[in-house]
Amino acid sequence: MRASNDRVTATEGMDSMKMQAARAPGLMLLVLILCSCGDSGYSLSVMPSSVSFSGTAGMLIAPQQVYVEFKGDGLSVGPRAGDPPANWLGYTLLSHTDTSLQLLFSIANTTEPGDYETIVRFAFGEPGDPHFKHVDLPVSLHLAAAQVNGLDIHDRVMSVLAQDAQGNLWVSVGLGTEGQLNDLWMYDAATNQWTSMGWSP
Repeated sequence: MRASNDRVTATEGMDSMKMQAARAPGLMLLVLILCSCGDSGYSLSVMPSSVSFSGTAGMLIAPQQVYVEFKGDGLSVGPRAGDPPANWLGYTLLSHTDTSLQLLFSIANTTEPGDYETIVRFAFGEPGDPHFKHVDLPVSLHLAAAQVNGLDIHDRVMSVLAQDAQGNLWVSVGLGTEGQLNDLWMYDAATNQWTSMGWSP
């Protein structure tokens, strides 16, 4: 997991101040409406300039914080128009002031190994508007398959995945590269370890 420490900025002219926020599942939709206290000008700064997650399927991946400083009218945060939803990415609004936001990006809704990418757009106005300004934040995820003693426990289809009351993940049965599987695996979140539990009854 890594995040660039660069800051991405965009500037122009407008004013405002009053705040309203809305959340949508998946990637995110966050809308801010501001009313001015006399300051003029438009500014938008997002840090880091990119966010990259990396981890193993079924294991915890630490969230990352994104900081936004802004001055202007109608700041929106979400996917670019026409982009598919990124259901693997979640967010939480940690705090906000009249000129700043603190967001927590986290991985959600996926256990399928692979590489995922999306763009989160911070923008004033819409494309084509005379005052349209935006910052695009690339977000990526590399999710590796979980392996135990060289065995890829996710190299299967039609398997059963469940979570118990203690937060442990259980993977069982399915079809693998060598045919039908009748094994049973448990992932312990406290120790970050997969353990073979023998054969599935």
